[in-house]
Amino acid sequence: MYSTNKTGTIGDLSAMQAFISAGFSIYIPLSGKEECDFIACKGLSLLRVQVKSTSVKDRNGSYTVQLKRIRNNSSVRKIHKFDALSCDILAVYIQPIDRLCFLHSSEIKNTCTMSFRDSYVDLNTKLVSVYSDLNRTLDFQ
Repeated sequence: MYSTNKTGTIGDLSAMQAFISAGFSIYIPLSGKEECDFIACKGLSLLRVQVKSTSVKDRNGSYTVQLKRIRNNSSVRKIHKFDALSCDILAVYIQPIDRLCFLHSSEIKNTCTMSFRDSYVDLNTKLVSVYSDLNRTLDFQ
């Protein structure tokens, strides 16, 4: 099992690889405090992508992803709830099954956590795409 940081890095890189394989160019913010992890560009289309990763199942057997961001400084712990307007695509990397799922952010109603059951991930229900089908499903020129 990887550390949380390594799982997040693998998720970010997996999502970038999926977009690059689908013909997108990737632009990464210099600051680590931006609301999206990268911007994918293809032709005149720009997509802001936020990547979330998980490596554990909850007590109900679902993979739980933290959508909120927690930022600490010397005196304050600030929690930023997920804002669907801050990105166009949410990429979710599930480390134990090495699976990457994509969702349109406008369809996400949760602001703190989201759970994925094995059957949900396997059936790709309401997902934008799975890795191998990204280009066709997003249909951006």
